[in-house]
Amino acid sequence: MRRSRLLIIVFVTIATFSAIYAPQPLLAVLAKALGVDAAHASLITTATLLPLGVAPLFYGLMLESIPAERVLLVAVALMGIASLGLAASGTYTMFMGFRLVQGLCAPAVLTCCMTLAAGGGNTRGISGEELRRSMSIYIAATIFGGFFGRFMAGAVSTLLDWRVAFLGLGATLLAGALLVTRLDVDAAAVYTRVQPRTLWRVLRMPGFLRVYGIVFCVFFVFASLLNFLPFRLQDLGGGFSEIRIGGMYAGYLVGIVVSLLAPRTMFLLGGEVRAVLLGLVVFLLVTPIFAVAGAGLIFAGMFVFCGGMFQVHSTAPGLLQRMAGNHRGVVNGLYLSFYYVGGAVGTSAPAIVYERFGWEAFVMLLTAVLLFALLLAVSLLRFGGMRTGKDASSRP
Repeated sequence: MRRSRLLIIVFVTIATFSAIYAPQPLLAVLAKALGVDAAHASLITTATLLPLGVAPLFYGLMLESIPAERVLLVAVALMGIASLGLAASGTYTMFMGFRLVQGLCAPAVLTCCMTLAAGGGNTRGISGEELRRSMSIYIAATIFGGFFGRFMAGAVSTLLDWRVAFLGLGATLLAGALLVTRLDVDAAAVYTRVQPRTLWRVLRMPGFLRVYGIVFCVFFVFASLLNFLPFRLQDLGGGFSEIRIGGMYAGYLVGIVVSLLAPRTMFLLGGEVRAVLLGLVVFLLVTPIFAVAGAGLIFAGMFVFCGGMFQVHSTAPGLLQRMAGNHRGVVNGLYLSFYYVGGAVGTSAPAIVYERFGWEAFVMLLTAVLLFALLLAVSLLRFGGMRTGKDASSRP
């Protein structure tokens, strides 16, 4: 894959994830500015999370018929316009409307970027080694975008104003749309006929449903802990401000290192499944510590927690891509759907356990979910095609 093509994909991915997560550290400010309570303000994040869980499936099917570059151009441009709309919003209803637009466009952007990073639109194809490298770089871009969006929005809002943060995001996304016009269109993809049974065919491929189940469980736990962590920190006392709480997410950045090292980790362990198992074991071992940890240990534990999660997240897409055949758009759409539906359920359903039984029971629930994911990963070892690929033993 040409470096310029990959750089465009990385730029757009970072800008998109920044737009998705930018409002999170600003929820208290937005609640006051828009005249709503905390419960309504939290829906600002939900407005993009839920579509991210449902829409990728549709966009995955659409990419089987329409070139990813064309879908990407329209979706990125609309996200940029919506960001400018957020900056101009004076009411909660108007703000939520633009967030919903972003929520519907973001899955299209991410599905396209993942497909293009995996070699979609390249009629010559890419090697297994290049596929792993490209997907690792893509995952690193998603991680950096998630952190940078939070950090940038908080800093700009503190120094200037929250509206300026969204203006900056809008300008960045529109610049990304201009860059997308430089991508070559894969004309051959236009004439591919969509068959609804493709979804069922992909899910029936050996081991695929298990991998999707692992992805669901992993982001269920990850999103759930990050969502309820601010409440836990407040319960611990010590006057945790929004800035200090935001600093607790610094462990998020370890995912960049983990994702970039993913190809070498897979080589050393002998394949993607074993790399996924390593991530799950680390994830499972550190999660129970949060049940009894104080603020200092929580901060340190977040680095290990995020490292385990991103070890899985940086490896699983490449595993699926290697086995995807001619349905990479659908495979990617299903991956994003299971991933974000897991996050949507994880940020809502465990609230019952947290409110009725407390933080310790909540963490134990998350541990049980991870144990189930580990069992699914162990079961993948019996699928020869997933256990090792023809490139699995090649040096990264």
